[in-house]
Amino acid sequence: IKESFSASDAEICSGEDITFTYLRMNSINNYQWDFIGYTDNVKPPDAPLGTFVKNFVNQSWAPMPVNVRLITTNLHPTGCPQEKIVPLTINPEVTAGFNWVGDSPNGCNPLDVTFTNTTIFTGGGVFNGTYYWDFGDGTTSTEVNPTHQFLNDDPDIPVTYTVRLTATSVHGCVHEFEDFITVQPRLNAGFSIEQPDICVPNFLITPSSPGATSYNWDFGALTPIPAPPVTGIPFTVTLNPTHPDNPTTDVITLTVQNALGCSAIATRDITIQPFIVPIFT
Repeated sequence: IKESFSASDAEICSGEDITFTYLRMNSINNYQWDFIGYTDNVKPPDAPLGTFVKNFVNQSWAPMPVNVRLITTNLHPTGCPQEKIVPLTINPEVTAGFNWVGDSPNGCNPLDVTFTNTTIFTGGGVFNGTYYWDFGDGTTSTEVNPTHQFLNDDPDIPVTYTVRLTATSVHGCVHEFEDFITVQPRLNAGFSIEQPDICVPNFLITPSSPGATSYNWDFGALTPIPAPPVTGIPFTVTLNPTHPDNPTTDVITLTVQNALGCSAIATRDITIQPFIVPIFT
């Protein structure tokens, strides 16, 4: 009798299959298979005859050596045993993962996100390998713990990005993990200033901040009369000059916020001409 078999691979990653092909002979009445060093010692059924496929899992932190042994015997009283061993290596399973924290818990645009890589060998060992991040917006990174800014230029609709981390171990074993990051619609702050008569310090201010629900005005050293409204309606204020001889310059700042707590800021310079005071003797 003769024992003979082959394995399709000598080294694999956890979770992969190996196909075994062995010689069948009429003179052999028993084929004994042993998977030495592996927890599951069961041989799967042939399909077709003389071939079987077995899956190997290694959820430890190190490569697992497995010796596959075939012992054949015949009907002779001694059995005339023949033995062959083929060594295999099952590399450890990788579990890719990450969590993240954004500078805005509500996902306000722009959203700066810091990623914390949690990739390990499944058995708990420290991962040794490389990383490839795909942020879903056309940009990538190979850093361990990258920081990335996500944008949404749409003023009406949230945008969701699929972030995918691909971890590849030193053994060439790969695992992917993905999560989703949603960025709220873009909030823009804006306003215009009109002064119908340059000699009269009355100004028409018109906000233009779609989606804003609150408005906070800062007129610098100027005192608006009356106080501006907190809504987005146009309003007229009087801003008196603070210098009797020279133009008064300052900056008006508008800070808006939407229902999600996202905010935006706009500023505009303003110049106010001094009052003309007629004097004669």
